[in-house]
Amino acid sequence: MVKWGHMKPKKGAPTEEIKKYNAERYKSRKEWYRVYGLKYYQEHKEAMNEYSRKYSKAHPPNKEQSRKKEFKKYQKNREQMLARNSIYAKANPDIMRARGARRYARKVGAIGRGITGEERKILKEEYFYRCAYCNNIAPLEIDHIIPLIKGGRHEIENSVPACKSCNTSKGAKPLLIWMYERNAHG
Repeated sequence: MVKWGHMKPKKGAPTEEIKKYNAERYKSRKEWYRVYGLKYYQEHKEAMNEYSRKYSKAHPPNKEQSRKKEFKKYQKNREQMLARNSIYAKANPDIMRARGARRYARKVGAIGRGITGEERKILKEEYFYRCAYCNNIAPLEIDHIIPLIKGGRHEIENSVPACKSCNTSKGAKPLLIWMYERNAHG
């Protein structure tokens, strides 16, 4: 490890010289700082968490200011953020659909703990990637047996995988009524 004491800028040195010294020192000791930081956190976890709770309570976030800051950041890096988000969405379609479903559930005031992307994958696996209603192998969506708009819970227990055709034709109808209509007409 490099000894840094002899290279330290003299008192009153220009700010740029001090910044350069600190950056070089950090770069050469990066791993040490990481290990030290983790060790320190483990030893002082409760005190640090308590301080963080007190600080957050004493200094509530200014939502409007945060929103403006995020918007400026978005405007500055719009193309990069859109590209990154697009790559993530393509790599994680179930997670993105789960986000959209959560948003819709909040919009209609549905109760329930929600459905994660992982739960969506497990549900599809349980049905062998087939529609719960017509048994076809097709791209699947998650359908709520009791529709959210009719008071159904936004939970995995109220959900089945359905193909787009079945999910669209069922819409907000209760399951038994939809099945009766479907069998009567088809």
